[in-house]
Amino acid sequence: LEGVKDDKSKVKLTVSDDLSETKLETLKEDGTPVSTKTTSKDKSVTEEKFDDKGELTDKIITRANGTKLELTEITKEGKAKVKETLKHLTLEGTLADKKITLAVKEG
Repeated sequence: LEGVKDDKSKVKLTVSDDLSETKLETLKEDGTPVSTKTTSKDKSVTEEKFDDKGELTDKIITRANGTKLELTEITKEGKAKVKETLKHLTLEGTLADKKITLAVKEG
């Protein structure tokens, strides 16, 4: 299912063949991605935001149990700020060389 908004940007809704996943994409008039939101049958959600060039800048994964992994300020080199939110605990760190490093901070 696709549509065009007043500002000429496009919205596209896709449902997987096995009905386990829906994906909502917002694209610029030229097809460059602006954002995506993917919802799985297990109720987990992945949200992605892109810059003007279509490069991924932010990614938020919310799991079915409510815990959340946030990657922000993602660079072309694959580095990012990372925040893992568990039930009552938040861990912050970085992503580099495909490894997430989290630190427990007191206070």
